[in-house]
Amino acid sequence: MWPSGADPGVGARAARAGTRRPLLATRVGLDLAGIVGAGLIAFVLRFRLHLLEVTRDAPLDVPAHLRIGALWTVALLVSMASHRLYDEDTLAEGGGELSRVRRAVFEAIAVTSVAVFLLRIATVSRGWFALLGALSLGFLWLERLALRAAVARLRAGGRLRRPTLVVTARDDDVPPSIGEFDVVGRVPPEAVPLPLSRVPVEVLLVDDRGMAEADLWRLVLAAGDARLPVYVWSPVRGVARDRLTMRELEGRTIVRVSPPTLAGARGIAKRAFDVAVAAGLLVILALPMAGITLAVLVTSGRPVLHRQQRVGRGGRVFTMWKFRTMRTDAETAGLPGWTVRDDPRRTGIGTVLRRLSLDELPQLWNVLRGDMSLVGPRPERPLFVARFNQDHAWYRYRHRIRPGITGLAQVRGHRGDTALEPRIEADNWYIEHWSLSLDLKILARTVAAVLRGQNAY
Repeated sequence: MWPSGADPGVGARAARAGTRRPLLATRVGLDLAGIVGAGLIAFVLRFRLHLLEVTRDAPLDVPAHLRIGALWTVALLVSMASHRLYDEDTLAEGGGELSRVRRAVFEAIAVTSVAVFLLRIATVSRGWFALLGALSLGFLWLERLALRAAVARLRAGGRLRRPTLVVTARDDDVPPSIGEFDVVGRVPPEAVPLPLSRVPVEVLLVDDRGMAEADLWRLVLAAGDARLPVYVWSPVRGVARDRLTMRELEGRTIVRVSPPTLAGARGIAKRAFDVAVAAGLLVILALPMAGITLAVLVTSGRPVLHRQQRVGRGGRVFTMWKFRTMRTDAETAGLPGWTVRDDPRRTGIGTVLRRLSLDELPQLWNVLRGDMSLVGPRPERPLFVARFNQDHAWYRYRHRIRPGITGLAQVRGHRGDTALEPRIEADNWYIEHWSLSLDLKILARTVAAVLRGQNAY
């Protein structure tokens, strides 16, 4: 039950902002200060004290070092966000948080090194960059340790505590405070107020002893929709390992189930990657796309582009663009709406475009608009979505994220007129296990899949 006079729908947004926003601003600010400080100290060590000097009297290109320093800062902050290092729950992870910092630094080193190579910046000191990476790692570790100790002291004094809803089917007494969690309500599984986004809590604490697995999964998914972390007493099957973290709570080990990997800061990281790559590709591919436009216009007339309603994130319908590859009467000729092998509705140039997947290039504009992502589950038409939602309980899970131009299902060969179940399994696995490195792997495999032309028709 809720405490006397409490309304689970009042003040939810303000309650969640109570500890999250100050901690987020503090962590980002401290990280930024640490990275900038590392760059300045690395500059002094390399160019004033001549540490790690390879070539003496080499000219110092200050603008180049400033550009790489800025790129390093952005890459590292984005990488840290993708590793959940701005989620409040990582404060209780101990060594797990430091391990994530190390992985984020190594990823940023790789990204910045590739950028230096592609931009042909040969005047940046390798010694300075090595010092920058090492000092950034050290400063971030020290800063995180200090912040964790400070937050622990504040919480012990009654500040920065986290309003928590306890879900349990047992009759055991629940104390008003458990660790850093302040219990503001207790309900049985069947009485959890939905949607959880209206509930003024930051955490769901679930005592799953005696609870049906279906009820537990319902809570995990509902919490994911509300971007709430869930703590349970026992391991949860079917959830990506990256979302599960063991921690101690007053002498007992519990399991934290984080929101889906594309929520919060990780979603921002993916969006930033999408916009940067899509904008670059539109510039690089401007001439080829102009050539395709002319070829379609000459061989099959207008319209050059085909637009179609598709279902995207949150079930929202949007207009998806493609180069037209079908006859203009394809939707009214009584022929099947689902594309099949040797589809008679295709035009001559359309056959070539579909074989090479070049008809999908206008969707880069959908990516810039925010309708789509570079990588994600392929969007379907509303008619098919309604049918698939009825036949497959987990199909709707894909609508938690933006649909993609390509996806894990496609690079595994599950495209075209193929079985739906393997697509659903691949797409849901992708949502659970997303990372920037996974997107890069799928994009690389997409190139190989396009060259093979498997199920491209």
